[in-house]
Amino acid sequence: MTDKASPATPVVPPEFYADVNAFIDMANGIEKRLDSHNAQLAMMHGFSRYAAHHYLRTAKVDDLKQRESFADYITKGVVQLVMENLTQMAGPVGSAGAQKAPPTK
Repeated sequence: MTDKASPATPVVPPEFYADVNAFIDMANGIEKRLDSHNAQLAMMHGFSRYAAHHYLRTAKVDDLKQRESFADYITKGVVQLVMENLTQMAGPVGSAGAQKAPPTK
């Protein structure tokens, strides 16, 4: 679904942001008990497991080429999202705020 004013702009329902915040809250809870390294590992493992589940539920053909293609698609998407979040949270590389880790919300 896209915005009528701009066909390229996806419409994101408020529930999406609530779900994202729920995952961040979960990671913050793990970080408080352990540390951010453990929180990130748990979230990455959960994400990769769910990505595999999603692939298996939606793939029309399951072969090595399709699995590699899906993994490449996921990898590129994650890299783009991480880079966008780093810029939003800390500014461009070399900016004054780029060294300090801001809150996740």
